[in-house]
Amino acid sequence: MPESTLGILNFLFASLLAAAHILGPKLYNHLRTLESGTAEAAFTSFGGGIAIAYVFLELIPELSAGHHHALAFVAFLLVLCMERIAAGKSGGNEDDASYPLRLMLIFLYTALTTATFHKHGELGAARLAIFVVAVLLHTLGSGHALHHSHAKAHSGYGRFVLAAGAFAGGGFALYWPPEEELIGVLIAALAGFLLRAAFSKELAAAEDSRAFFTGAVLFGLVLLWLV
Repeated sequence: MPESTLGILNFLFASLLAAAHILGPKLYNHLRTLESGTAEAAFTSFGGGIAIAYVFLELIPELSAGHHHALAFVAFLLVLCMERIAAGKSGGNEDDASYPLRLMLIFLYTALTTATFHKHGELGAARLAIFVVAVLLHTLGSGHALHHSHAKAHSGYGRFVLAAGAFAGGGFALYWPPEEELIGVLIAALAGFLLRAAFSKELAAAEDSRAFFTGAVLFGLVLLWLV
């Protein structure tokens, strides 16, 4: 796929991510009114299942080929530590000091998705489409978790900060194209973010985990079919 085409597609992808962050709270509020919140939890868990399938069947094999799989584990632990710090700052209300740290984590995750877009585009149109769908659904899920705990702040400035993250990562890839080694590090960080977020938020969102399992199996079958 030509570099110019990938650049245009990355801009469109960043725009979709920004729209998902900005419009997400309205979707969460609508889902919350359905079946006493059951639809809201199922949607979040379904996105987490897709993220898990994508990491294990797509990202980790790619990282293993480039000897970056250990970095994904390190990224997972770093995100875990930062979340523990955020939990320590939590005061049990929407105005606690944990929100900026949690916001920064999702900002970095969003930026990583657009910063590594070109690498995924090199794998072909089908794989790129799978990446876009996986990230969009997981973005809605991660935004939901933040909105659920800090609705006032997230509906205010938070969602616009996350939208800016999508364009920040895309701008980085456009003006300072990363070398192959750095791309491997960025993808490893992305895998660590996805794993921690899916296991800690989306899997716990549904009591019976059926939506999580359904998302993982269906998306996993699609990925295996493409191999």
